Amino acid sequence: MFFDTFKMLCDKKGVSPKKAVTEIGLSNSLATKWKKTGATPQGDTLSKIAEYFEVSVDSLLFDVTICEDCEFLYSPKVPSDVKKHFERHKQWENAKKKFGIWNKSEREKRYEFEQIEQDRSLLLTDRIKAAENRIFAYFSHSVVHSDFDIAHISFKEYIPYFLGSQMGSFTPDVYSKLVEKYGTKFGMKGTDWKAEEKKVPILPKIKPVIPQKNEPDITFDDFTYALHSEAQELTDENKQKLLEMARLFKLSQDQEKNKK
Repeated sequence: MFFDTFKMLCDKKGVSPKKAVTEIGLSNSLATKWKKTGATPQGDTLSKIAEYFEVSVDSLLFDVTICEDCEFLYSPKVPSDVKKHFERHKQWENAKKKFGIWNKSEREKRYEFEQIEQDRSLLLTDRIKAAENRIFAYFSHSVVHSDFDIAHISFKEYIPYFLGSQMGSFTPDVYSKLVEKYGTKFGMKGTDWKAEEKKVPILPKIKPVIPQKNEPDITFDDFTYALHSEAQELTDENKQKLLEMARLFKLSQDQEKNKK
């Protein structure tokens, strides 16, 4: 039945059926209709649903399943889905081999580990171990959300970032021991690590100055004064760069003179 497939897709995306149809732009009563009548949407509505969940239209028309390992939702009856699952599963195998990540049922144990970590009647060493296991559950979740990117940082590198972004998630005694052991780093929002995008500096296009009619030529003194005035607002680092650039131009000019 279509609603069963729709509900599985909602669960995987982490939204309720009612919220999903609203975000798709459909009537919020449709989900209830599909559930009660067993109806299947058609045409443009079906295309919008497929686009929202990033699946093929065919996937919505056949029974679907979720791979317990790579967590890919697909229809074994749709060739394109089978191909995508094969590719996704291969990514999971590579990530599993490199990071030893946990599957979904293992990651859900993070709530149990949290209870152990907060139970002050237990030994501190046991609580610290529970906290480390909890962090590994979140680390596994982060690797899954990166689409099993093997360029993801290792667990040892991930812990300081987790401690930096989740400092209020632990009891003080456990947190201090974790920081003492692993240190802290800042820059990760939430619990999923993302590689920083390399920003390519955009150099402004400098348009040549065309002298206007009857406009006096710019003298060297004018240029020196303007440069000095503008340079006052530069940082020390940029002032140093400007000086190095001037020296480079001077060297190039001297080399040209020596050739003549």
